[in-house]
Amino acid sequence: MLRKAMLAIICTSIAVFNCARAASYIAPTREEAAAVKRFFSQPAKRGIIDLSIPDNEKAYYAILKASGITPASKPSLFEKLADVKRRHLALRMAGRPIEDDSCESTATNQLRHVFEVIGISANSDFSSVNAKALDSIFKGADDYTDTLQVWDEDVNTVLATGSAEFPKEGDGRRIIFDTTGTGEDNSSKNPVNIIGTYSYSQGNTFYGPCRTNLARIHSVPRQMIPGDPTYVKNTVNTEPNGVVVCLNRSNNDGSGGDPCDYGPMYNPHVSNDQTHVLLPVSGEVDYYDELQDGTAWQKGGQDAPVMWVMPRTTGGGCKLYADKNDLTAFWSHFTPANDGKGQRTRLKFSWPMSAPADFGLLCYQIAGPDAVWDFLLSFNVGTQAGNAGNQYTVQAVFTSDSGGSTTPNDVALVYPIQFQYGCVREGTLITMGDGTRKPIEQVKKGDVVLGKGGEQARVASTTIGTDEKFYQIVDSGGNTVSLTPAHPVPTRRGMLQAKDVRSGDTVFTSDGGKSTVVANKASSSASSVRVYNLALETMHGRPFAHPQDAVFYAGGVMVGDNKMQGILSRKALSEIERGRVAESGRSTN
Repeated sequence: MLRKAMLAIICTSIAVFNCARAASYIAPTREEAAAVKRFFSQPAKRGIIDLSIPDNEKAYYAILKASGITPASKPSLFEKLADVKRRHLALRMAGRPIEDDSCESTATNQLRHVFEVIGISANSDFSSVNAKALDSIFKGADDYTDTLQVWDEDVNTVLATGSAEFPKEGDGRRIIFDTTGTGEDNSSKNPVNIIGTYSYSQGNTFYGPCRTNLARIHSVPRQMIPGDPTYVKNTVNTEPNGVVVCLNRSNNDGSGGDPCDYGPMYNPHVSNDQTHVLLPVSGEVDYYDELQDGTAWQKGGQDAPVMWVMPRTTGGGCKLYADKNDLTAFWSHFTPANDGKGQRTRLKFSWPMSAPADFGLLCYQIAGPDAVWDFLLSFNVGTQAGNAGNQYTVQAVFTSDSGGSTTPNDVALVYPIQFQYGCVREGTLITMGDGTRKPIEQVKKGDVVLGKGGEQARVASTTIGTDEKFYQIVDSGGNTVSLTPAHPVPTRRGMLQAKDVRSGDTVFTSDGGKSTVVANKASSSASSVRVYNLALETMHGRPFAHPQDAVFYAGGVMVGDNKMQGILSRKALSEIERGRVAESGRSTN
Protein backbone atom coordinates (compact mmCIF):
# COMPACT_ATOMS: atom_id res chain seq x y z
CA MET A 1 0.00 0.00 0.00
CA LEU A 2 1.05 3.56 -0.53
CA ARG A 3 3.35 4.90 2.18
CA LYS A 4 5.26 7.49 0.26
CA ALA A 5 4.02 10.74 -1.20
CA MET A 6 4.42 11.04 -4.96
CA LEU A 7 5.49 14.17 -6.69
CA ALA A 8 2.78 16.02 -8.56
CA ILE A 9 3.15 15.94 -12.31
CA ILE A 10 3.37 19.34 -13.92
CA CYS A 11 3.26 20.34 -17.55
CA THR A 12 6.53 21.77 -18.86
CA SER A 13 7.62 22.49 -22.42
CA ILE A 14 10.70 20.60 -23.60
CA ALA A 15 12.14 19.76 -27.01
CA VAL A 16 9.14 17.64 -27.88
CA PHE A 17 5.56 18.57 -27.19
CA ASN A 18 4.62 17.27 -23.77
CA CYS A 19 1.96 19.65 -22.55
CA ALA A 20 -1.73 18.86 -22.97
CA ARG A 21 -4.36 21.52 -23.02
CA ALA A 22 -6.42 21.75 -19.87
CA ALA A 23 -9.46 19.54 -20.33
CA SER A 24 -12.91 21.02 -19.78
CA TYR A 25 -14.29 18.29 -17.60
CA ILE A 26 -17.87 17.19 -18.25
CA ALA A 27 -19.02 14.59 -15.74
CA PRO A 28 -20.48 11.39 -17.24
CA THR A 29 -24.05 10.46 -16.51
CA ARG A 30 -24.77 7.33 -14.47
CA GLU A 31 -25.66 5.49 -17.68
CA GLU A 32 -22.45 6.62 -19.38
CA ALA A 33 -20.35 5.59 -16.37
CA ALA A 34 -21.97 2.16 -16.44
CA ALA A 35 -20.99 1.79 -20.11
CA VAL A 36 -17.39 2.79 -19.28
CA LYS A 37 -17.35 0.23 -16.46
CA ARG A 38 -18.33 -2.54 -18.89
CA PHE A 39 -15.67 -1.17 -21.24
CA PHE A 40 -13.05 -1.64 -18.52
CA SER A 41 -14.13 -5.23 -17.99
CA GLN A 42 -12.78 -6.24 -21.40
CA PRO A 43 -9.65 -8.32 -20.66
CA ALA A 44 -7.20 -7.07 -23.29
CA LYS A 45 -4.82 -4.26 -22.37
CA ARG A 46 -5.26 -2.52 -25.70
CA GLY A 47 -7.21 -2.83 -28.89
CA ILE A 48 -9.59 -1.33 -31.38
CA ILE A 49 -12.78 0.26 -30.05
CA ASP A 50 -15.49 -1.53 -32.02
CA LEU A 51 -18.03 1.20 -32.72
CA SER A 52 -20.50 -1.29 -34.17
CA ILE A 53 -21.26 -2.23 -30.55
CA PRO A 54 -23.58 0.44 -29.09
CA ASP A 55 -22.16 0.04 -25.57
CA ASN A 56 -18.62 0.67 -26.85
CA GLU A 57 -19.74 3.75 -28.73
CA LYS A 58 -21.49 5.11 -25.65
CA ALA A 59 -18.45 4.46 -23.46
CA TYR A 60 -15.98 6.03 -25.89
CA TYR A 61 -18.10 9.11 -26.44
CA ALA A 62 -18.47 9.47 -22.66
CA ILE A 63 -14.68 9.29 -22.28
CA LEU A 64 -14.23 11.95 -24.95
CA LYS A 65 -16.89 14.14 -23.34
CA ALA A 66 -15.28 13.83 -19.91
CA SER A 67 -12.10 15.23 -21.51
CA GLY A 68 -14.02 18.13 -23.02
CA ILE A 69 -14.10 16.72 -26.55
CA THR A 70 -17.57 16.91 -28.08
CA PRO A 71 -19.13 17.17 -31.56
CA ALA A 72 -19.30 20.91 -30.99
CA SER A 73 -15.64 21.27 -30.01
CA LYS A 74 -14.19 18.94 -32.65
CA PRO A 75 -16.75 18.17 -35.38
CA SER A 76 -14.13 16.74 -37.79
CA LEU A 77 -13.30 13.95 -35.34
CA PHE A 78 -16.91 12.89 -34.94
CA GLU A 79 -17.42 12.90 -38.70
CA LYS A 80 -14.51 10.46 -38.99
CA LEU A 81 -15.87 8.35 -36.15
CA ALA A 82 -19.22 8.12 -37.95
CA ASP A 83 -17.36 6.78 -41.00
CA VAL A 84 -15.52 4.28 -38.79
CA LYS A 85 -18.81 3.11 -37.29
CA ARG A 86 -20.26 2.49 -40.76
CA ARG A 87 -17.15 0.53 -41.71
CA HIS A 88 -17.30 -1.54 -38.51
CA LEU A 89 -20.97 -2.31 -39.08
CA ALA A 90 -20.23 -3.43 -42.64
CA LEU A 91 -17.42 -5.69 -41.47
CA ARG A 92 -19.63 -7.20 -38.78
CA MET A 93 -22.43 -7.82 -41.30
CA ALA A 94 -19.91 -9.53 -43.58
CA GLY A 95 -18.62 -11.70 -40.73
CA ARG A 96 -15.15 -10.24 -40.99
CA PRO A 97 -12.93 -9.29 -38.02
CA ILE A 98 -12.67 -5.66 -36.93
CA GLU A 99 -8.96 -4.98 -36.60
CA ASP A 100 -6.56 -2.07 -36.61
CA ASP A 101 -2.88 -2.91 -36.34
CA SER A 102 -2.12 0.58 -35.01
CA CYS A 103 -4.08 -0.38 -31.89
CA GLU A 104 -2.50 -3.73 -31.20
CA SER A 105 1.22 -2.88 -31.61
CA THR A 106 1.89 -6.60 -31.97
CA ALA A 107 4.01 -6.45 -35.12
CA THR A 108 7.73 -6.81 -34.55
CA ASN A 109 10.83 -5.94 -36.58
CA GLN A 110 9.52 -2.50 -37.51
CA LEU A 111 8.63 0.89 -36.08
CA ARG A 112 5.17 0.88 -34.53
CA HIS A 113 2.83 3.37 -32.91
CA VAL A 114 3.50 3.65 -29.16
CA PHE A 115 0.87 4.67 -26.59
CA GLU A 116 1.69 3.90 -22.97
CA VAL A 117 0.89 5.11 -19.46
CA ILE A 118 4.32 6.20 -18.23
CA GLY A 119 3.70 7.58 -14.76
CA ILE A 120 1.30 7.80 -11.84
CA SER A 121 1.28 10.58 -9.27
CA ALA A 122 -0.71 10.78 -6.06
CA ASN A 123 -0.80 12.23 -2.59
CA SER A 124 0.23 10.17 0.44
CA ASP A 125 -3.12 8.47 1.05
CA PHE A 126 -4.05 7.87 -2.61
CA SER A 127 -7.10 10.14 -2.38
CA SER A 128 -5.82 12.25 -5.29
CA VAL A 129 -4.31 10.48 -8.30
CA ASN A 130 -3.03 11.68 -11.67
CA ALA A 131 -1.37 9.92 -14.59
CA LYS A 132 0.95 10.65 -17.51
CA ALA A 133 0.97 9.12 -21.01
CA LEU A 134 3.29 8.93 -24.00
CA ASP A 135 2.09 8.84 -27.60
CA SER A 136 4.75 8.37 -30.29
CA ILE A 137 3.54 8.10 -33.89
CA PHE A 138 5.84 6.84 -36.64
CA LYS A 139 6.27 9.59 -39.26
CA GLY A 140 3.87 11.78 -37.32
CA ALA A 141 0.20 12.53 -37.72
CA ASP A 142 -1.76 15.22 -39.51
CA ASP A 143 -4.30 15.10 -36.73
CA TYR A 144 -4.67 13.20 -33.47
CA THR A 145 -6.92 13.08 -30.42
CA ASP A 146 -5.66 11.49 -27.21
CA THR A 147 -7.34 11.16 -23.83
CA LEU A 148 -6.14 9.91 -20.46
CA GLN A 149 -8.36 9.38 -17.43
CA VAL A 150 -8.16 8.05 -13.87
CA TRP A 151 -11.32 6.40 -12.53
CA ASP A 152 -12.04 5.08 -9.06
CA GLU A 153 -11.95 1.38 -8.23
CA ASP A 154 -15.59 0.75 -9.10
CA VAL A 155 -15.43 2.85 -12.31
CA ASN A 156 -18.15 5.18 -11.10
CA THR A 157 -16.24 8.45 -10.79
CA VAL A 158 -13.62 10.24 -12.91
CA LEU A 159 -10.83 11.42 -10.61
CA ALA A 160 -8.59 13.05 -13.22
CA THR A 161 -8.71 13.67 -16.95
CA GLY A 162 -6.48 15.04 -19.67
CA SER A 163 -6.27 15.26 -23.44
CA ALA A 164 -3.88 16.18 -26.22
CA GLU A 165 -4.81 17.27 -29.72
CA PHE A 166 -3.06 18.14 -32.96
CA PRO A 167 -2.88 20.26 -35.14
CA LYS A 168 -3.53 22.72 -32.33
CA GLU A 169 -0.33 21.78 -30.49
CA GLY A 170 2.88 19.81 -30.97
CA ASP A 171 4.49 18.40 -34.10
CA GLY A 172 2.33 15.32 -34.52
CA ARG A 173 5.09 12.82 -33.75
CA ARG A 174 5.68 12.55 -30.06
CA ILE A 175 3.45 13.73 -27.26
CA ILE A 176 3.76 13.41 -23.49
CA PHE A 177 0.73 14.65 -21.58
CA ASP A 178 -0.85 14.30 -18.18
CA THR A 179 -4.11 14.60 -16.33
CA THR A 180 -5.49 17.18 -13.93
CA GLY A 181 -7.91 16.50 -11.13
CA THR A 182 -11.63 16.82 -11.74
CA GLY A 183 -12.35 17.88 -8.17
CA GLU A 184 -13.51 14.39 -7.23
CA ASP A 185 -11.59 12.57 -4.50
CA ASN A 186 -10.70 8.91 -4.34
CA SER A 187 -12.41 8.84 -0.95
CA SER A 188 -12.09 5.07 -0.53
CA LYS A 189 -8.27 5.32 -0.93
CA ASN A 190 -8.61 2.10 -2.93
CA PRO A 191 -6.89 1.16 -6.23
CA VAL A 192 -7.71 3.16 -9.35
CA ASN A 193 -8.25 2.31 -13.02
CA ILE A 194 -6.51 4.23 -15.78
CA ILE A 195 -7.68 4.38 -19.38
CA GLY A 196 -6.23 6.07 -22.43
CA THR A 197 -7.72 6.42 -25.91
CA TYR A 198 -6.18 7.61 -29.13
CA SER A 199 -6.94 8.12 -32.80
CA TYR A 200 -5.00 9.85 -35.54
CA SER A 201 -4.86 10.59 -39.26
CA GLN A 202 -2.03 10.28 -41.75
CA GLY A 203 -3.14 11.74 -45.05
CA ASN A 204 -6.53 10.30 -45.90
CA THR A 205 -6.15 7.32 -43.57
CA PHE A 206 -7.75 7.39 -40.13
CA TYR A 207 -6.42 5.05 -37.44
CA GLY A 208 -8.39 3.96 -34.40
CA PRO A 209 -10.07 4.71 -32.20
CA CYS A 210 -7.93 2.61 -29.87
CA ARG A 211 -7.82 2.09 -26.13
CA THR A 212 -5.27 1.05 -23.56
CA ASN A 213 -5.89 0.61 -19.87
CA LEU A 214 -4.39 -0.43 -16.56
CA ALA A 215 -6.48 -2.06 -13.84
CA ARG A 216 -6.41 -1.67 -10.04
CA ILE A 217 -3.25 0.40 -9.78
CA HIS A 218 -2.28 1.13 -6.17
CA SER A 219 0.95 2.09 -4.44
CA VAL A 220 4.40 2.86 -5.83
CA PRO A 221 7.77 1.15 -5.45
CA ARG A 222 9.93 1.93 -2.42
CA GLN A 223 13.02 2.28 -4.57
CA MET A 224 13.99 1.83 -8.22
CA ILE A 225 17.60 1.23 -9.21
CA PRO A 226 18.41 1.37 -12.94
CA GLY A 227 21.35 -0.63 -14.24
CA ASP A 228 21.91 -1.06 -17.97
CA PRO A 229 21.91 0.85 -20.23
CA THR A 230 24.24 3.37 -18.62
CA TYR A 231 27.50 5.14 -19.39
CA VAL A 232 30.44 2.73 -19.26
CA LYS A 233 33.26 4.37 -21.23
CA ASN A 234 31.68 7.76 -21.88
CA THR A 235 30.06 10.27 -19.54
CA VAL A 236 27.09 12.57 -19.78
CA ASN A 237 29.61 15.35 -20.46
CA THR A 238 31.45 13.62 -23.31
CA GLU A 239 28.28 12.13 -24.84
CA PRO A 240 25.36 14.31 -23.70
CA ASN A 241 23.03 12.80 -26.29
CA GLY A 242 23.08 9.38 -24.68
CA VAL A 243 24.78 6.06 -24.04
CA VAL A 244 26.62 4.81 -27.15
CA VAL A 245 25.78 1.29 -28.31
CA CYS A 246 27.97 0.10 -31.19
CA LEU A 247 25.98 -2.61 -32.90
CA ASN A 248 28.46 -3.99 -35.42
CA ARG A 249 31.54 -1.85 -34.77
CA SER A 250 34.38 -2.09 -32.25
CA ASN A 251 37.62 -0.43 -31.18
CA ASN A 252 40.25 -0.84 -33.86
CA ASP A 253 43.74 -0.45 -32.48
CA GLY A 254 43.21 -1.30 -28.82
CA SER A 255 44.74 1.98 -27.71
CA GLY A 256 41.75 3.07 -25.62
CA GLY A 257 39.31 5.87 -26.12
CA ASP A 258 36.65 3.53 -27.46
CA PRO A 259 33.52 5.66 -27.97
CA CYS A 260 31.28 2.62 -27.46
CA ASP A 261 29.74 2.16 -24.02
CA TYR A 262 28.53 -1.23 -25.26
CA GLY A 263 29.65 -3.21 -28.23
CA PRO A 264 30.31 -4.61 -30.58
CA MET A 265 27.00 -6.37 -30.03
CA TYR A 266 27.99 -8.90 -32.70
CA ASN A 267 31.15 -10.98 -32.68
CA PRO A 268 32.16 -11.66 -35.36
CA HIS A 269 30.90 -8.54 -37.05
CA VAL A 270 27.92 -8.66 -39.39
CA SER A 271 26.83 -6.29 -42.15
CA ASN A 272 24.30 -3.54 -41.54
CA ASP A 273 21.45 -5.36 -43.27
CA GLN A 274 21.85 -8.31 -40.88
CA THR A 275 22.17 -6.25 -37.70
CA HIS A 276 19.44 -6.15 -35.05
CA VAL A 277 19.04 -3.45 -32.41
CA LEU A 278 20.48 -5.15 -29.32
CA LEU A 279 20.62 -3.65 -25.85
CA PRO A 280 21.61 -4.90 -22.40
CA VAL A 281 18.93 -4.03 -19.84
CA SER A 282 19.02 -4.48 -16.06
CA GLY A 283 17.76 -2.98 -12.83
CA GLU A 284 16.06 -3.58 -9.52
CA VAL A 285 12.81 -2.55 -7.86
CA ASP A 286 12.18 -2.63 -4.12
CA TYR A 287 8.54 -2.70 -2.96
CA TYR A 288 6.91 -1.74 0.31
CA ASP A 289 5.03 -5.04 0.46
CA GLU A 290 5.93 -8.59 -0.45
CA LEU A 291 5.42 -9.94 -3.95
CA GLN A 292 2.44 -12.22 -4.29
CA ASP A 293 3.08 -15.95 -3.89
CA GLY A 294 4.61 -18.12 -6.59
CA THR A 295 4.31 -16.44 -9.96
CA ALA A 296 1.05 -14.67 -9.09
CA TRP A 297 3.00 -11.40 -9.01
CA GLN A 298 3.50 -11.60 -12.79
CA LYS A 299 0.82 -9.42 -14.34
CA GLY A 300 -0.61 -9.88 -17.84
CA GLY A 301 -3.80 -8.96 -19.65
CA GLN A 302 -4.64 -5.33 -19.00
CA ASP A 303 -1.43 -4.95 -17.02
CA ALA A 304 0.95 -6.74 -19.43
CA PRO A 305 4.57 -5.46 -19.49
CA VAL A 306 6.12 -3.61 -22.43
CA MET A 307 9.61 -2.63 -23.52
CA TRP A 308 10.33 -0.15 -26.33
CA VAL A 309 13.17 1.80 -27.91
CA MET A 310 11.94 4.91 -29.73
CA PRO A 311 13.94 7.10 -32.14
CA ARG A 312 13.10 10.74 -31.49
CA THR A 313 13.53 11.84 -35.09
CA THR A 314 10.94 9.54 -36.61
CA GLY A 315 8.35 8.92 -33.93
CA GLY A 316 7.12 5.42 -33.25
CA GLY A 317 9.08 2.68 -31.57
CA CYS A 318 10.53 -0.79 -31.82
CA LYS A 319 9.05 -3.32 -29.44
CA LEU A 320 10.99 -6.09 -27.76
CA TYR A 321 11.42 -8.58 -30.58
CA ALA A 322 12.77 -11.83 -29.17
CA ASP A 323 10.07 -12.24 -26.52
CA LYS A 324 7.27 -10.96 -28.78
CA ASN A 325 4.08 -11.46 -26.78
CA ASP A 326 5.37 -14.44 -24.82
CA LEU A 327 4.96 -13.22 -21.23
CA THR A 328 6.56 -16.39 -19.86
CA ALA A 329 9.74 -15.55 -21.77
CA PHE A 330 9.52 -11.91 -20.68
CA TRP A 331 9.13 -12.70 -16.98
CA SER A 332 11.97 -15.24 -17.14
CA HIS A 333 14.31 -12.24 -17.05
CA PHE A 334 12.95 -11.24 -13.61
CA THR A 335 14.07 -12.77 -10.31
CA PRO A 336 12.39 -12.11 -6.93
CA ALA A 337 14.72 -11.64 -3.97
CA ASN A 338 14.45 -11.18 -0.23
CA ASP A 339 15.31 -8.01 1.63
CA GLY A 340 17.33 -7.82 4.84
CA LYS A 341 14.30 -8.95 6.84
CA GLY A 342 13.80 -12.06 4.75
CA GLN A 343 10.72 -10.67 3.01
CA ARG A 344 10.30 -11.12 -0.74
CA THR A 345 10.07 -7.42 -1.57
CA ARG A 346 12.74 -7.13 -4.29
CA LEU A 347 12.62 -7.83 -7.99
CA LYS A 348 15.72 -7.89 -10.16
CA PHE A 349 15.67 -8.02 -13.96
CA SER A 350 18.38 -8.57 -16.54
CA TRP A 351 18.91 -8.95 -20.26
CA PRO A 352 22.73 -9.31 -20.09
CA MET A 353 25.32 -8.60 -22.79
CA SER A 354 25.43 -12.33 -23.49
CA ALA A 355 21.69 -12.36 -24.26
CA PRO A 356 20.61 -8.73 -24.75
CA ALA A 357 17.12 -7.45 -25.44
CA ASP A 358 16.44 -7.68 -29.19
CA PHE A 359 14.30 -5.01 -30.83
CA GLY A 360 14.49 -6.32 -34.38
CA LEU A 361 16.15 -5.61 -37.70
CA LEU A 362 13.95 -3.37 -39.82
CA CYS A 363 13.50 -0.95 -36.96
CA TYR A 364 17.27 -0.36 -36.96
CA GLN A 365 17.42 0.18 -40.71
CA ILE A 366 14.62 2.75 -40.76
CA ALA A 367 15.80 4.96 -37.92
CA GLY A 368 19.19 5.84 -39.29
CA PRO A 369 22.70 5.95 -37.80
CA ASP A 370 23.40 7.31 -34.34
CA ALA A 371 19.87 8.63 -33.85
CA VAL A 372 18.93 9.51 -30.30
CA TRP A 373 16.57 6.87 -28.98
CA ASP A 374 14.44 6.87 -25.86
CA PHE A 375 14.04 3.75 -23.76
CA LEU A 376 10.86 2.62 -22.02
CA LEU A 377 10.32 -0.43 -19.82
CA SER A 378 6.99 -0.58 -17.98
CA PHE A 379 5.75 -3.48 -15.92
CA ASN A 380 3.16 -4.13 -13.24
CA VAL A 381 3.46 -6.65 -10.43
CA GLY A 382 1.15 -7.88 -7.71
CA THR A 383 2.02 -7.28 -4.06
CA GLN A 384 0.30 -8.34 -0.86
CA ALA A 385 0.18 -6.37 2.37
CA GLY A 386 0.39 -7.87 5.85
CA ASN A 387 -1.71 -10.55 7.42
CA ALA A 388 -4.86 -9.19 5.81
CA GLY A 389 -3.46 -10.21 2.46
CA ASN A 390 -4.59 -7.05 0.69
CA GLN A 391 -3.42 -7.32 -2.90
CA TYR A 392 -2.28 -4.41 -5.04
CA THR A 393 -0.99 -3.76 -8.53
CA VAL A 394 2.16 -1.63 -8.57
CA GLN A 395 3.57 -0.04 -11.72
CA ALA A 396 7.28 0.53 -12.31
CA VAL A 397 8.58 2.54 -15.26
CA PHE A 398 12.17 2.91 -16.45
CA THR A 399 12.37 5.60 -19.12
CA SER A 400 14.78 8.16 -20.56
CA ASP A 401 12.08 10.85 -20.78
CA SER A 402 9.31 11.36 -18.26
CA GLY A 403 8.24 14.53 -20.04
CA GLY A 404 8.63 17.19 -17.41
CA SER A 405 10.67 18.82 -14.68
CA THR A 406 9.35 16.42 -12.05
CA THR A 407 9.27 12.65 -12.16
CA PRO A 408 6.54 10.44 -10.63
CA ASN A 409 7.62 8.09 -7.88
CA ASP A 410 6.92 5.02 -10.00
CA VAL A 411 9.43 6.22 -12.61
CA ALA A 412 13.21 5.80 -12.73
CA LEU A 413 15.06 7.90 -15.28
CA VAL A 414 17.69 6.28 -17.46
CA TYR A 415 19.88 7.76 -20.18
CA PRO A 416 18.84 7.98 -23.83
CA ILE A 417 20.67 5.76 -26.30
CA GLN A 418 22.65 6.17 -29.51
CA PHE A 419 22.97 3.13 -31.77
CA GLN A 420 26.04 3.60 -33.97
CA TYR A 421 27.05 2.20 -37.31
CA GLY A 422 28.21 3.48 -40.71
CA CYS A 423 31.85 3.55 -41.82
CA VAL A 424 34.53 4.17 -44.48
CA ARG A 425 35.78 1.33 -46.66
CA GLU A 426 39.22 -0.19 -46.03
CA GLY A 427 41.97 1.31 -48.19
CA THR A 428 40.38 4.78 -48.36
CA LEU A 429 43.06 7.47 -48.08
CA ILE A 430 42.64 9.93 -45.20
CA THR A 431 44.19 13.40 -45.45
CA MET A 432 46.47 13.88 -42.44
CA GLY A 433 47.25 17.14 -40.68
CA ASP A 434 50.48 17.63 -42.59
CA GLY A 435 48.76 17.13 -45.95
CA THR A 436 49.97 13.57 -46.51
CA ARG A 437 47.53 10.70 -47.03
CA LYS A 438 47.28 7.43 -45.14
CA PRO A 439 44.94 4.42 -45.56
CA ILE A 440 42.24 4.61 -42.93
CA GLU A 441 43.20 1.23 -41.47
CA GLN A 442 46.60 2.70 -40.58
CA VAL A 443 45.19 5.75 -38.77
CA LYS A 444 45.58 5.35 -34.99
CA LYS A 445 44.53 7.11 -31.83
CA GLY A 446 46.56 10.29 -31.38
CA ASP A 447 47.14 10.83 -35.10
CA VAL A 448 46.35 14.29 -36.48
CA VAL A 449 44.05 14.64 -39.48
CA LEU A 450 43.02 17.61 -41.59
CA GLY A 451 39.71 18.98 -40.42
CA LYS A 452 37.24 21.67 -41.29
CA GLY A 453 38.54 24.94 -42.74
CA GLY A 454 42.12 23.70 -42.86
CA GLU A 455 42.26 23.21 -39.08
CA GLN A 456 43.70 20.10 -37.53
CA ALA A 457 41.86 17.51 -35.43
CA ARG A 458 43.16 14.71 -33.26
CA VAL A 459 41.92 11.11 -33.51
CA ALA A 460 40.36 10.19 -30.15
CA SER A 461 39.62 6.62 -31.20
CA THR A 462 38.98 4.41 -34.20
CA THR A 463 36.37 1.76 -34.82
CA ILE A 464 36.32 -1.27 -37.07
CA GLY A 465 33.60 -3.43 -38.56
CA THR A 466 32.64 -5.26 -41.73
CA ASP A 467 30.04 -4.58 -44.37
CA GLU A 468 29.02 -5.62 -47.85
CA LYS A 469 27.02 -2.66 -49.18
CA PHE A 470 28.63 0.61 -50.23
CA TYR A 471 28.02 3.84 -52.11
CA GLN A 472 30.90 5.18 -54.19
CA ILE A 473 30.78 8.97 -54.52
CA VAL A 474 32.77 10.52 -57.38
CA ASP A 475 33.16 14.29 -57.77
CA SER A 476 34.16 16.50 -60.66
CA GLY A 477 37.68 16.88 -59.27
CA GLY A 478 38.33 13.16 -59.54
CA ASN A 479 37.97 12.44 -55.83
CA THR A 480 36.39 9.10 -54.94
CA VAL A 481 35.19 7.78 -51.59
CA SER A 482 33.41 4.52 -50.81
CA LEU A 483 31.11 4.65 -47.76
CA THR A 484 28.52 2.48 -46.08
CA PRO A 485 24.98 3.66 -46.92
CA ALA A 486 24.42 5.55 -43.65
CA HIS A 487 27.73 7.41 -43.35
CA PRO A 488 27.23 11.20 -43.13
CA VAL A 489 28.44 13.48 -45.88
CA PRO A 490 28.23 17.31 -45.58
CA THR A 491 26.83 18.92 -48.75
CA ARG A 492 25.39 22.27 -49.74
CA ARG A 493 21.97 20.70 -49.09
CA GLY A 494 23.04 19.89 -45.55
CA MET A 495 24.26 16.65 -44.05
CA LEU A 496 23.12 13.58 -45.94
CA GLN A 497 23.53 9.86 -45.63
CA ALA A 498 25.88 8.56 -48.31
CA LYS A 499 22.99 6.77 -50.01
CA ASP A 500 21.10 10.08 -50.36
CA VAL A 501 23.91 12.01 -52.06
CA ARG A 502 23.05 12.52 -55.72
CA SER A 503 24.65 13.82 -58.88
CA GLY A 504 24.76 17.60 -58.85
CA ASP A 505 25.25 17.88 -55.08
CA THR A 506 28.11 20.06 -53.89
CA VAL A 507 30.62 18.43 -51.56
CA PHE A 508 33.66 19.91 -49.82
CA THR A 509 37.21 18.86 -50.62
CA SER A 510 40.54 18.64 -48.84
CA ASP A 511 42.04 21.52 -50.85
CA GLY A 512 39.56 23.87 -49.18
CA GLY A 513 37.27 24.08 -52.17
CA LYS A 514 33.98 22.68 -53.37
CA SER A 515 33.24 20.11 -56.02
CA THR A 516 30.21 18.72 -57.80
CA VAL A 517 29.17 15.09 -57.43
CA VAL A 518 29.12 13.44 -60.83
CA ALA A 519 28.16 9.93 -59.71
CA ASN A 520 27.04 7.97 -56.67
CA LYS A 521 26.94 4.26 -57.38
CA ALA A 522 25.59 1.55 -55.10
CA SER A 523 27.64 -1.63 -54.98
CA SER A 524 27.72 -4.90 -53.08
CA SER A 525 30.73 -6.99 -52.24
CA ALA A 526 30.57 -10.77 -52.62
CA SER A 527 32.18 -11.07 -49.17
CA SER A 528 32.44 -8.82 -46.14
CA VAL A 529 34.88 -5.92 -46.39
CA ARG A 530 36.59 -4.19 -43.49
CA VAL A 531 35.23 -0.73 -42.70
CA TYR A 532 36.56 1.91 -40.31
CA ASN A 533 35.53 5.13 -38.66
CA LEU A 534 37.20 7.85 -36.61
CA ALA A 535 36.12 9.76 -33.51
CA LEU A 536 37.75 13.18 -33.40
CA GLU A 537 38.61 15.74 -30.73
CA THR A 538 40.27 19.16 -30.74
CA MET A 539 44.03 19.50 -30.61
CA HIS A 540 43.59 20.32 -26.91
CA GLY A 541 42.01 16.93 -26.29
CA ARG A 542 38.46 18.20 -25.80
CA PRO A 543 35.24 17.42 -27.66
CA PHE A 544 34.35 19.87 -30.39
CA ALA A 545 32.07 22.63 -29.11
CA HIS A 546 30.09 22.20 -32.32
CA PRO A 547 29.89 18.51 -33.33
CA GLN A 548 29.44 19.49 -36.97
CA ASP A 549 33.10 20.53 -36.85
CA ALA A 550 34.16 16.93 -36.21
CA VAL A 551 34.91 16.08 -39.84
CA PHE A 552 37.79 14.65 -41.82
CA TYR A 553 38.62 14.04 -45.48
CA ALA A 554 38.29 10.54 -46.94
CA GLY A 555 39.32 10.11 -50.55
CA GLY A 556 39.63 13.92 -50.66
CA VAL A 557 35.93 14.44 -49.70
CA MET A 558 34.74 15.82 -46.37
CA VAL A 559 32.87 13.22 -44.30
CA GLY A 560 31.65 13.12 -40.73
CA ASP A 561 32.90 11.19 -37.73
CA ASN A 562 30.70 9.52 -35.08
CA LYS A 563 29.59 12.90 -33.74
CA MET A 564 28.54 13.98 -37.22
CA GLN A 565 26.41 10.87 -37.50
CA GLY A 566 24.46 12.08 -34.50
CA ILE A 567 23.97 15.51 -36.05
CA LEU A 568 22.70 13.89 -39.23
CA SER A 569 20.06 11.89 -37.41
CA ARG A 570 18.91 14.62 -35.07
CA LYS A 571 18.67 17.44 -37.61
CA ALA A 572 18.13 15.89 -41.01
CA LEU A 573 16.70 12.39 -40.83
CA SER A 574 13.17 13.50 -40.03
CA GLU A 575 13.11 15.67 -43.15
CA ILE A 576 14.71 12.96 -45.27
CA GLU A 577 11.99 10.47 -44.29
CA ARG A 578 9.25 12.98 -45.05
CA GLY A 579 10.85 13.87 -48.39
CA ARG A 580 11.23 17.48 -47.36
CA VAL A 581 14.98 18.02 -47.58
CA ALA A 582 15.33 21.55 -48.95
CA GLU A 583 18.26 23.27 -50.57
CA SER A 584 19.93 25.27 -47.82
CA GLY A 585 22.59 26.95 -49.98
CA ARG A 586 24.77 27.22 -46.87
CA SER A 587 28.47 26.35 -47.09
CA THR A 588 30.08 24.34 -44.31
CA ASN A 589 33.63 25.50 -44.95
